[in-house]
Order: sequence, then structure tokens, then C-alpha cells
Amino acid sequence: MAERLLDTARNWVKARGMTILRGPTNFGSSDTPGVLIEGADCPPVVLEAHTPPYYKTFLERYGMVKYQDGYAWRAFRSQIGAEMENLPAELLRVAEAARRQAGVTIRKARLENWDEEVAIAHHLFNITLQHLPDYVPMSEAEFRRFAHQMRPLLDPDLILFAEVDGKPVGFCGAIPDINRALIHLNGRLFPFGWLKLWWYMRRIDVVSFKLMGVLEEYRRRGINAVLYL
Repeated sequence: MAERLLDTARNWVKARGMTILRGPTNFGSSDTPGVLIEGADCPPVVLEAHTPPYYKTFLERYGMVKYQDGYAWRAFRSQIGAEMENLPAELLRVAEAARRQAGVTIRKARLENWDEEVAIAHHLFNITLQHLPDYVPMSEAEFRRFAHQMRPLLDPDLILFAEVDGKPVGFCGAIPDINRALIHLNGRLFPFGWLKLWWYMRRIDVVSFKLMGVLEEYRRRGINAVLYL
């Protein structure tokens, strides 16, 4: 069945004069692209591609070859230190210099001003990430749709904006890994799944760091280090 699906996709693009078939992915290059080739022993993280190991073998047997690698890193709090004491001293120095010299301030997302905050995030998202390979700008409607879907998961402590003289110049975002709660439901919300979801969501101890961007004219000032910290 999977081979027939790929055959259909191949014939469809070939009939339209195309010579390259790239995937799997959803509707954009930033929307859970690719297949997992290592790390299947780790629990799947929210908004990350997590496929069974045989996907890679099947696609290669079909004739597809790797286009590029994408990486995810896992860090434990014990590695960082409860007070971040295990972080490189250079990172701390750069962040302190940025606060002092660049006049950068960091603020949390103001979710009560939802429309305004989403507009700022959309603007920064499109401008700061446009240098990435194969990047396609996201329309405002598409960005708002995605933000609306994520809204129940957002924690303002984890969505940060960097400002210089009151102007937003950078942002970063992380979300609680809701998969840590969903894994206990076994795919069932009824009859007691909702109660389990409420119970485990209050005990999520993993966050997934998704995005960070700084306007080009404000780069190399250490603002990224401040956002990291």
C-alpha cells in the first residue's frame, strides 16, 4: 500500500513536468518534516517528526536518498545546573555584556494582548528565519491559525521577546511537552482520559525549545545569549 502511494505521487509530479520528489513532510518545510533515523529510544516530543525505524529502510529501498539532516538535542537539568552554574562562563559573560551595552530587555509574552503579540511574533518569525534553507514565509492567516492551535499549550514564561528601546528585535519560544501527559492516555479520552490529562498536564517536567530569531541588524550583540538564559 505504501509503495502504491509513492508510485501515485511520483506519477502525478512526473505528469506535470517535475523531476524531483521530496518528502515526507506536511504542508511546509518547518512542519514535522522527514523521518526519524536515530533516537527512536527517546519518547516522541511535541511537534517533532517521530516515525518507526523501518520508514528509513522502506524509503531507501524504494529509491529515495537523504536530502538533508535535521537535529534535535536533549539536555537534562542536571547538565545545566539548578542555577545554570554548569553553563559555559563565556555564555554568561556575553549575556551580561548584551544587557549592559546593547540595552536589551527581555519580557514575557502578554497573552492577554493576544492579537498584538501574535502580530509581533509573525513579523519576527518571517524576517529572522528567512536565511534558512528552503524557508517559505508564513502568511498572517496561516501563522494565526497555528498560534491559535498552540494557545492552550502556551506558557507566557516560555515565550519571550527581546526589546531594545522598546522595539521588538528578537524572540524565542518553548512549549511544555504535552506528549508527557498524552502518553498515559493510550489514545483514549473517555471515560477517564480527561481526568488523566488534567492530572498529568500539571506534572509536565519537559519543555521543547522550538524557535529563536533576532533581527539581522541586532545580531552579534549577544541578544541570543540573553534569550537562551
